[in-house]
Amino acid sequence: MKAFLICALFLAGAATAALAALPVPRPYSGCGVLILKQGAGWQPESLALYQEPGVQRVADTTPQALPRLAGDDAEPLLAANERRGAWVRVALDEAGRQGWLAQARGWEYREWRDFLPGRTVRLLPGLKKEWYQLRLSPGGEASTLAPLSRDREVRVVEVEKEWARIEAPAGWLRWRDPDGRLTVSLK
Repeated sequence: MKAFLICALFLAGAATAALAALPVPRPYSGCGVLILKQGAGWQPESLALYQEPGVQRVADTTPQALPRLAGDDAEPLLAANERRGAWVRVALDEAGRQGWLAQARGWEYREWRDFLPGRTVRLLPGLKKEWYQLRLSPGGEASTLAPLSRDREVRVVEVEKEWARIEAPAGWLRWRDPDGRLTVSLK
């Protein structure tokens, strides 16, 4: 019986360690980016998030506690999953729960096609080989060029749906996969 208990404790410890080592899933891209710009010394103590715009409060949190794509505490960048007027739906946590935020004065919402051009992005490591493939034109059937290396930084020139035209080397790559998850990280 003692050996059984020791074995069970060992297996439980190993399972806990394995679960703790699971990587955080790549974030969903959504429809755009919400930039929480802090204006003239104003920094909200708490943000109210709702089930639907202005209906049924589901959480109170701080801007620093929300999952961000990039940015610092003064100006975090959040993935906007949907937009309705002055309301933006964002992720509450890494588990995929979401809530609606009322867009405050000074905050900026930008669609991906307007946000990405001119920015430097980094290709994420650990993706399928096809996400590193540079192409002559947007589309999965387009002629291929040399594959890019993992963690490579590239500058985006233009965005066409889920494809980004980059420079040096010149070509097109997917900046999000068919599931809507990002294949690049923002700087």
